[in-house]
Amino acid sequence: MMRAPSFATRAPSFATRAAGARGVTLSALLALHGGAALPAAVAHGPGVRTQGAPPTAPNAPNAPVAPNAPEFPDAARLLPPLRTLREHALLTPPGPTLSPTFGSVVAFAGDHAVVSGPIVGRVGFDEGQIVVFQREGDAWAPSGPMVVMSGIEPGDVALRWIAGAPSLIVTEHSRGREGRAELASFHPSGAGRPWQSGFTVSQDPPREQLAGAVSTCAAFIAAATVDTSFRAAESGPRESPSVKIFRWKAPSVEPDASIRPASTHAAPWFGASIALDGDTLAIGSPLALPGVDQALDLDGPDARASVFIHRREGESWRLEQEIDGREATPWPGFGATIALEGDLLAIRATGDDEQGPVSKVLVYRRNAGRWQQDGELEARGVISSGSFGAALAVSRGRILVGDSHAIAPNLEPTGLVHGFERVDGRWIETMRLVPRQPSMLRSFGSQIAVRDDLVLVNRTRSAARGCEFGGAYLFVLPVPGESGAPLAVPTPAP
Repeated sequence: MMRAPSFATRAPSFATRAAGARGVTLSALLALHGGAALPAAVAHGPGVRTQGAPPTAPNAPNAPVAPNAPEFPDAARLLPPLRTLREHALLTPPGPTLSPTFGSVVAFAGDHAVVSGPIVGRVGFDEGQIVVFQREGDAWAPSGPMVVMSGIEPGDVALRWIAGAPSLIVTEHSRGREGRAELASFHPSGAGRPWQSGFTVSQDPPREQLAGAVSTCAAFIAAATVDTSFRAAESGPRESPSVKIFRWKAPSVEPDASIRPASTHAAPWFGASIALDGDTLAIGSPLALPGVDQALDLDGPDARASVFIHRREGESWRLEQEIDGREATPWPGFGATIALEGDLLAIRATGDDEQGPVSKVLVYRRNAGRWQQDGELEARGVISSGSFGAALAVSRGRILVGDSHAIAPNLEPTGLVHGFERVDGRWIETMRLVPRQPSMLRSFGSQIAVRDDLVLVNRTRSAARGCEFGGAYLFVLPVPGESGAPLAVPTPAP
């Protein structure tokens, strides 16, 4: 008998069960993104201000910081300096936002940055909002009015996930009363105009709801049918979850494939995480999920946490490899979060020890068609609370790791994003993303999006912390290999 770990043992307010007849607690919404309880709301203007500092205009680039001196020196002095990166700009909505956790969902859609937040339908809350930003010189500004997702009925949940592709935004809409979930899309309608709604996709039979993770690339959309949200604690995992693949042909989509685990494989959370990059699809299949406190009878010989790699050949997808989590860790949450770029794959594993929830991130690399473990990522000088890897991203060979509950010296407990590079055959944390402007406590790093050297990190709405409307932090990464010097790591003597 296995029991899924819950952050509630170490971090506050990670409950995942609804409170009340029509909605969920704010803590439950934040748990979808690795966040924490909302502090008490205090009115604050749209400009952001720190103690003793002049106001900063929303969306304007910050003044340069010279020159990102390392704030976390290593006592052993055998590692390259750990460079601290501050945000280049704040992306702030042009007006009030409805979602109490607006800013907890971020994505890139081509050259556009996308920010949103989950919405639970109830009286007075029947619309979701998406803000699309575009670059104007060195600054970022909304590309037009907010995108409005209408038709959200009481009991519905929408905008828990967003995936972007060039000229395309895809999200999910769970229709509570109708007992089904669907994908909804938006696309540009012209310069200075809001993006408009496009295709919707639902499944038949209705029990195969597209309520789980979504990933996109230029040609395909992958969506999971397993629901990993707070509702999973009530309904439990599906008996036969799958991942649906659709071919994106503007302005619509068409079914391309349906992928399921082998019939002998106990895979209750197949599709809990998915990552799509070109012709490669990675599907996480953990045995347990953080924040879903439910006993599962998964002690049989076929019960194993895995990540399945599928590759497109011709007009079909074939299983390239199953990465068996038992070969790397006994923790049941292997595959809870994944990120993929080319031949590089990052996998989060979660579990419990005598002190509470724990997590690690393992790296795999494809060589001659086989995926092999390439190391483990370890943060430097940080006390983790089981949130390490709550969000993952890979860009240009660098791995970014969200750690919303990290505790680091001389920093507020708002969270961190760790940046790793491969140095002399080892994965080393060479940079650390830390917000300069205020952030909700234990929230920063619960969601990450990357596009080349640009990084979006959630800025979840919190009036008490100076972010009344929510938004996102935008960082600019240094050129790969230039995060610090010296880059060579001395080899210890035998």
